[in-house]
Amino acid sequence: MQKGAISNLFTIASIYNLKKLLREALNQTIIVAIGQTTQKTINNYEIKVDIIPKRYTVEEMIVSVDKYVNYHALKDVASYECTIASTTDWPVYRRKPFHWFLKDSSIT
Repeated sequence: MQKGAISNLFTIASIYNLKKLLREALNQTIIVAIGQTTQKTINNYEIKVDIIPKRYTVEEMIVSVDKYVNYHALKDVASYECTIASTTDWPVYRRKPFHWFLKDSSIT
C-alpha cells in the first residue's frame, strides 16, 4: 500500500464513519510495507506491519510473504498437533545401564 494510498483509504473510511472497522480489519490481515517510511505511515494509523522485505523490491516482497505464510502455517500445524497429542508410552528408567540388564536376564 503506497503512502498516499493508505491516507486516501482512511479519508474515505472517515467520510463513512468506518475508520474503526477498517483498522480492525487491517489488523487481522497480513500487511507488507516496502521500506521504513511506509511502515511508519501505516503505523501512524495504528495498523501493525507484519512484513518488511530486506530489499525494497516487489520480488523480495513476494519471497518475504511466502516465507511468512509458510512459517505461520507450520507453526499452526505444530500447535494443533500439540493440543491433540497424547502420551501412550512412558519410559522406564533403571539405575543400572540397560546393557547390564540384558546380560543378566533371559531377554537376550
